[in-house]
Amino acid sequence: MRDLMTPIVFDTALVPEQQRFLGWSSALNSIETAQRGPEPFEGRAEMWMLESLVLSHVRVDAMRYLRDEARIATDLRDHFAVVHLIEGSFVGDYGHGEVASAEGSVTAIDMRRPWWTDATRLHAHVLSIP
Repeated sequence: MRDLMTPIVFDTALVPEQQRFLGWSSALNSIETAQRGPEPFEGRAEMWMLESLVLSHVRVDAMRYLRDEARIATDLRDHFAVVHLIEGSFVGDYGHGEVASAEGSVTAIDMRRPWWTDATRLHAHVLSIP
């Protein structure tokens, strides 16, 4: 049995530079992504599986994220992501018009609805709730 206090870690520093963004993107299979910053891409996530909840501590370079109707119909993901932004900023539309999020903010994202985000380099906690 796995210790719940030991995180699962994904760190692009362990991947060859030319494959880092692709590796990170493939882990986010419910979201379309595009790199916005310089290469090589850097991202690190520590994730704790708490029954059906997933708590993540993330540091990631600037990206654009998109979840459209076609993706929603295909993967049927129905969780909420609650993002506590420690550093960085992002602008996005989560179904109620464009919103800007800054350091210290908390943003809830419903994966059952289309949305997009343009983000700077981020340091955040993300709680995924089914």
